[in-house]
Amino acid sequence: MTLQELKVLFESDVKQKNNTYIVPLVNNNLKMIRDELCYVREVKDNSFVIFRAMDGNLYELSEDKLKQFKLVGR
Repeated sequence: MTLQELKVLFESDVKQKNNTYIVPLVNNNLKMIRDELCYVREVKDNSFVIFRAMDGNLYELSEDKLKQFKLVGR
């Protein structure tokens, strides 16, 4: 998935008042656990922001980190 594809899906979900959920494919350097549910809060030109419920923090990740995640429920 590309950042542009994520942006289209995110904007569609916002219009429908739905969350866009993603999960890490593997444990990563943010100490996220594989399949840990996170949701997209914002998609920017070269990055995206996710909310991680496990620690209650927002993370801004670069476009290249997107390949470490997959969409849930699509």
